[in-house]
Amino acid sequence: MRRLDTRGTRALALKFAGDPRTARAHFAIEIGGASAWRTNDSRCYAVASEEGTGEVHLIGNGEAGEIMEFLRPLPQDARINMSRHMFAQISGMVTPRSVRTIEIYTGPAGMTPIRVPPPRTDFDVRAVLYSDLPALSSLPYDAGFLFEGYKDPRNILAHSTAYGAFNGTRLASLAIAELGRTFASIWTYTLHDLRGKGLATHCVASIMDNLRLTGERPLFTIRAENGSPERAMARRFGWEMAGELAMVERCHIAL
Repeated sequence: MRRLDTRGTRALALKFAGDPRTARAHFAIEIGGASAWRTNDSRCYAVASEEGTGEVHLIGNGEAGEIMEFLRPLPQDARINMSRHMFAQISGMVTPRSVRTIEIYTGPAGMTPIRVPPPRTDFDVRAVLYSDLPALSSLPYDAGFLFEGYKDPRNILAHSTAYGAFNGTRLASLAIAELGRTFASIWTYTLHDLRGKGLATHCVASIMDNLRLTGERPLFTIRAENGSPERAMARRFGWEMAGELAMVERCHIAL
């Protein structure tokens, strides 16, 4: 296993950037300052965040032994993203706390959503500003995935485009897009008591207006267990599923 130098890591990020299944690794390198390793035959790569988030991306066509070569040095609380094919090869050799299926959706930039509920007059959908940081920081615990990879919420606004649905100073719904060279990775969150009202869709629509100018393709990842609401939003924008990943947490390796 060989660690890549800065030049090699950057070249690897660009190699990943064109494939929606590996775009998260591209973001980890470009935005999170991640490090990358490869096997001697360059069939399998590992990208590990430098931000202390414990997130690792395994990419390539490695066999079980090569995959385990990357897994053994990792802390047991690491969260590992890999293809479902990769996980199938090692499923009998590891005991994870949980395995979640992540669905990846993408499509052309700047598409207008269809069948969207009309905007609510009691909410203002607008760009999230630095002055909105108190509202951003006050989101519930289950919105924590929005901050993964960032040590400070201010870094989200520095590296991303964010739109929110505000009721006064209350942030009811939020869409964040991490902008890269090829894909814009989009994440959404809505307060539980306000879901199903189309707020997140209107926030994402504002982001899509920006993507018409940049030409970046949207990359929308959802957890399969979240079910139909997020899939329905993806369909409204004409996005199609481009692949699936296995998110493996607390992976104990059998001796």
